[in-house]
Amino acid sequence: MGAMDDPWSNLPPSRLPACESARMDAAAQRRGFDLWQLMQRAGQALAESAQSLNGELPILICCGGGNNGGDGWVAAECLHRGGHSVAVWPLQEPRSALCQAAAKSAQGSGLGLVNGPEGKTWGLIVDAILGAGQRPQLSPELDAALDRLSRCGAPILACDLATGPLKPQHILAMQVGKQENPPQIERIADLGIPPACWLEVDGHCLADLPRHRRQSHKGNNGRLLAIGGGPFPGALSLASQSAMRAGCDLVFAWTTRSCPLPETIIPLYQEGPQLAPCPDSSLAERIAGVDAVLIGPGMGNSASAQAAARQALELAMAARRPCLIDADGIAACAPLLRQYNHPSAPIILTPHAKEAASLLGQEAPTWVDLHAWAGPKRVILAKGPVDLISDGRQWQRHHGGNPRLSVGGSGDCLAGLCSGLLARGCPPFAAARLACYWLCACADQLWQEQGPCYDPRDLIQNLGPSLKNLFTTWQAQAWPPISD
Repeated sequence: MGAMDDPWSNLPPSRLPACESARMDAAAQRRGFDLWQLMQRAGQALAESAQSLNGELPILICCGGGNNGGDGWVAAECLHRGGHSVAVWPLQEPRSALCQAAAKSAQGSGLGLVNGPEGKTWGLIVDAILGAGQRPQLSPELDAALDRLSRCGAPILACDLATGPLKPQHILAMQVGKQENPPQIERIADLGIPPACWLEVDGHCLADLPRHRRQSHKGNNGRLLAIGGGPFPGALSLASQSAMRAGCDLVFAWTTRSCPLPETIIPLYQEGPQLAPCPDSSLAERIAGVDAVLIGPGMGNSASAQAAARQALELAMAARRPCLIDADGIAACAPLLRQYNHPSAPIILTPHAKEAASLLGQEAPTWVDLHAWAGPKRVILAKGPVDLISDGRQWQRHHGGNPRLSVGGSGDCLAGLCSGLLARGCPPFAAARLACYWLCACADQLWQEQGPCYDPRDLIQNLGPSLKNLFTTWQAQAWPPISD
């Protein structure tokens, strides 16, 4: 895709959601990094940042019970051994093994403990309480403690992420910026973790797979409406079957009668050889009754089909239903998509090079262009020898796959798998990432077994065994994936 051949150095830094910090640590651990050593580096960086922001007044470091608290204990010990006036307020008992070790070491150095910020003038408060591990609902005791901190009036330096309602003046993010942090007050501490640990899609994305509930009823695990077919009926059939293999309970196909569908797909036929806009309310009613909509596979580029695609997208946005737009649907909907800077529901787009040019309305767009165009509700999965997934803040790349994925129908399988995950409740960035990883892993297994002699039907048949193999390899949760 023109300048897309080597795009990485020009892309802006990827900003992670805080919930993915643990995945970055796990990826580093798989590469041989010791988490205790990483905590030592984080604590040292936090101590140096606190020292640079503070004058001669004492520093109060507030520690939680997890690894964020462990960073705080290490920072406190570093400052104490360096001769600085510092005290720790342990708001929680050390809970993680690393935090326990850091607290034991710090207290063994003679570091002083306090039971609140009152009674002393602090030059700086360090928030190392919860970090990325926090939950929306805080305990009443912690709420009260945070209120005491807010009222004491000292400036606050947050470690990685502010805790609850605290309003820090400074944030030190560990290794990579976090989406939750205001960029203007965030600095980043380089801990020496390789960029691949947060930029490469790997098996940690298996955690994004929605679990089936034990007491499920029909429709609880996703309902998808796939719109396409006509001149290329096989494309919609492949996409619909892939969505079913993603774990969807119900897949409906709005298509022409020329599209052969297996028994597992519920047909909603239009008359005529091409899709056309629906003249009544039946399509709107169908869209309102599903969890996600797939638009594009096999529909062709006739004027009536393109008008049908735009109608479907407008109806989906009116009903606030997430969409995936693929193939000819991208060119058809491009004028609308350029208007949807902040769509009412998430949209995933899966362009190859030519479709990306049509989408952005420019020749040979780079991955920098696509990343700039993407947004939290406008997710890009740009297909190629290396795939790019971007939501305008976070981006990742995926190196899997093999030459046989150029066969017709592979992209339809990807679109179906991704839209099926979207219908099951997977967030859009996570759905795009997981679908890409899962399908390519399946394809790579077939490539090793059959070389170039497999086709998209084999991909669909092997999605289940491939997923089981991935769960085993990555020691993900129990197989089959289920929740109470």
